[in-house]
Amino acid sequence: MGKKQELLDQYASILAAYHGFNIKQSALLKELDKTSTNAAAEIKQLSRISSFFDQRLNMLVPLFLNSILVYDLHCLWWLEQWKQKNKTQLNKWLTAVGQIEYLNSLAGFAYNNPDYCFPSIKEDKPYIKAKGLAHPLISSSERIVNDFEIGVADKLQLVTGSNMSGKTTFLRSVGVNVLLAQCGAPVCAEAFEFTPMQILSSIRVSDSLQEHTSYFMAELKKLHSIVEGLATGKPSLVLIDEILRGTNSDDKSHGSELFIKKLLPTNSITLFATHDLSLGSLETAYPDLLSNYCFESIIQNGELSFDYRLHKGIAQNKNASFLMEKMGII
Repeated sequence: MGKKQELLDQYASILAAYHGFNIKQSALLKELDKTSTNAAAEIKQLSRISSFFDQRLNMLVPLFLNSILVYDLHCLWWLEQWKQKNKTQLNKWLTAVGQIEYLNSLAGFAYNNPDYCFPSIKEDKPYIKAKGLAHPLISSSERIVNDFEIGVADKLQLVTGSNMSGKTTFLRSVGVNVLLAQCGAPVCAEAFEFTPMQILSSIRVSDSLQEHTSYFMAELKKLHSIVEGLATGKPSLVLIDEILRGTNSDDKSHGSELFIKKLLPTNSITLFATHDLSLGSLETAYPDLLSNYCFESIIQNGELSFDYRLHKGIAQNKNASFLMEKMGII
């Protein structure tokens, strides 16, 4: 117990500082303030008792204090007295410290990103509408923003595009901003409206020698977990990035089509990134549910470039052969 006093002092300082704030509006903050009323002093006292236990490690204590004052028994008595007084409150205090640190982190994030916006919540079917959406880990001098809406005219958007065009980054931008919004943080956008929902994704998949799992089986397990999540009926955001890479083209196309059809009737909205342009024909079969969007690459004067903008329709340009030739591979 003797090594804990520094941590306990930190907890006491957090609670003491928070209790000094003038809380006027938030019910949550008022409840935390009420919880922390006597917490700082009591936790500080526990820290002192912990230091008393530490002093027992001094070889002179057993020799003098124990022989004269029965120091060990006094330490135990002080600790028991503290426990009897505060045993019902300690868990509440530690929970309050965690909540304060959590809220402080969100406040720091908002302060450090004044150009971000706080999202609006829409209590309805799964829905996202964003203006100027970008990934928060891309610096403001480099990020390309996109306007985006899903959940009204469609519930599944098929995103095609060549390699490095920005499909995966866009999916991650949507996912991380929804996650930030649901944490109560501002999002990397000019405006953002959404429905709270669980996030189900298959973006980064890897095999495992330790678990004897091939890449293809790892993909299937990931997709199965998504299906299980959707089976709960909870509003969901599904993010899919190029599934079934571990099989042949025909099987991949057929499996992807069947999986898309399985997603459509669920209580979800889906971004489905793929290189398989043939899947774009599903928009004709499901015009009220599915839309095609793309990220294009541009080959001009022997150079490859990207605009990283989300466009309506199916991708028209390819760059794999061009890049292989450019690098001397073929």
